[in-house]
Amino acid sequence: MSKFIYQCLVCDKVHKTLEAAENCHKGPTQTIEQGLTGFSKRKGIIGN
Repeated sequence: MSKFIYQCLVCDKVHKTLEAAENCHKGPTQTIEQGLTGFSKRKGIIGN
């Protein structure tokens, strides 16, 4: 399971939506896929 964050390359600010990143400075944007690094889900311990 991974989520995407969007970064405005003009000011390096990170946004949760692509629209917000594009409207930040009307400049180029970068999409970053964040994975669950360093986290392992173990069955039976946390619910599932």
